[in-house]
Amino acid sequence: MTDKAYFDVTEGVDTTNTSRIVIGLFGEIVPETVNNLKVLVRNEKGYGFQGTNFYRIVKDLQISG
Repeated sequence: MTDKAYFDVTEGVDTTNTSRIVIGLFGEIVPETVNNLKVLVRNEKGYGFQGTNFYRIVKDLQISG
């Protein structure tokens, strides 16, 4: 693992209840994918994941948004 990305997730309109999702990134294996995700997470180009809604959550497995 070369980097980590994280998302702070709130439930509904209650922004005081926040959880953090941490994702391990493997830049030596997929450097282009890691760089692309880092740009999205940082909202560097004016677009990213802010405001994304998750519609499916499977604990310890996946999230879909």
